[in-house]
Amino acid sequence: MDGLKLMLHYLSYVVPLILMIFGFLIPALRYEVFQVVPADQQGQLYLGLLLVTIFGIAWIIADFFIISNALTEVSKLRENAIVSVMLAIGLFGFMVHMYDVRAFGWWIVVPVITCVVDALITVDRAINAAALKRLLQEERDGH
Repeated sequence: MDGLKLMLHYLSYVVPLILMIFGFLIPALRYEVFQVVPADQQGQLYLGLLLVTIFGIAWIIADFFIISNALTEVSKLRENAIVSVMLAIGLFGFMVHMYDVRAFGWWIVVPVITCVVDALITVDRAINAAALKRLLQEERDGH
């Protein structure tokens, strides 16, 4: 991997945290999920959710292209899958804790969902890529 690709690879691990910080900076997203949002704040809430969702989808698409690249090493795919799953589990646990202490704000919902979806896609792509590379190697070896 060249330098820029390697930097983007490791930067992709902190994107959910960046999304959470970005969401927390939008005042309307700090309302609790089960709290009634005042009418004058609902537009900001929907806009904030839309922005965080767009950035989350962009991250999933970018990560998908990185892990679907045929030149990506299987070891990097495994590493990405393990980190993605651990991050999804950790953030989901954090979200459950925030729910338990009655601080379950909108700022955490989309980043956690995005992280879980990314983990599922990453694991699927890593398994498929590893299996495909093994099959291609066997075919080249004549087995």
